Amino acid sequence: MFQLPRPGRGVKALMAILAVSWILFVLLADAGGGEIAGVLPLVPEQLLRGFLWQPLTAMLLQPPSSIGAIAVQLFILWFAVSPMEDRLGTRKLLQSFFFAGLAGNVLTAAVTLAGSALLDSPPHLLDDGALYIGSGSAVLGVWVAGLGTARGQILRTGFLGEIKAEHLAAGLVGLGVLLSFGGGGTHPLGELSAGAFGWWWGTRGRVRAATRPSSPRPAPRFEVLEGGNENPGRAGRGWRARAGADEQWH
Repeated sequence: MFQLPRPGRGVKALMAILAVSWILFVLLADAGGGEIAGVLPLVPEQLLRGFLWQPLTAMLLQPPSSIGAIAVQLFILWFAVSPMEDRLGTRKLLQSFFFAGLAGNVLTAAVTLAGSALLDSPPHLLDDGALYIGSGSAVLGVWVAGLGTARGQILRTGFLGEIKAEHLAAGLVGLGVLLSFGGGGTHPLGELSAGAFGWWWGTRGRVRAATRPSSPRPAPRFEVLEGGNENPGRAGRGWRARAGADEQWH
C-alpha cells in the first residue's frame, strides 16, 4: 500500500521557510515595497557596493508570479528529500540546503562580474535585468547531498528501476541545468555548482568514516590461575587470557 513520506523536522523547516518567504515577497511587491524588494534578489553589481546579503536572500525568493516553481520545490522536498533526512541528519540537511544555494549564487555572481570586467561584450548570464532569484539550486543541492550518502549503492526507483546513486545524481544535475535554460529563476551555473557541492557535502562524512583509523584491540593479558581447564577446583595450574571485556579459559 502506498504511503506518503513523513517529513522530518529539517524538511518541515525548509518547506515552511520557502513558503513563508514567497508569500512575504508577494505581499511586499503588492504593497508597493519595490525599493526593498529590489535589493533582495541578487544583482552582482550591487555586491560590490556592499549588498552582501543578496546571495542568501536571493535563494529564498521566487518571482511573485512563479507559484508553480515554488509548488514544485515544496513537492520535491516532501517526496524526494524526506526519505533522505534520516541518512543525512537534520543539521547536515539544513547545512547542505543553505551552503549549496550560496555556492550557486556566489559562483554565478563571480562569473558575471569577471565577464563584465574582462570582456567588452560579456555573456548574458543573468536574466530579468541581472536578477538571479530562486531556491531551485538549493533544493537541488540538498537532494543530491542525500543521494551522496548512498554513494556506490544501487537505488530502487519507481519509474527508473534500479540505478546507481552516482548516475541518478548526475542525471538530476543535468536535468536541472537543462531546465534552467528556460528561465524560472534558476541558472545553469547555479544548478551545476549547487549539485557538485551537494554531492561533496553528502559524501564527505562517509569518506571521513572510511579513512578514520580503527582503534587497535587491546593485547591479551595472561593470568596464572589455580586449577585446570575442565575443573577449576582440581589440583593443577591453568591460565586465562583476558582481552578487553572478553575472557577465555584454557
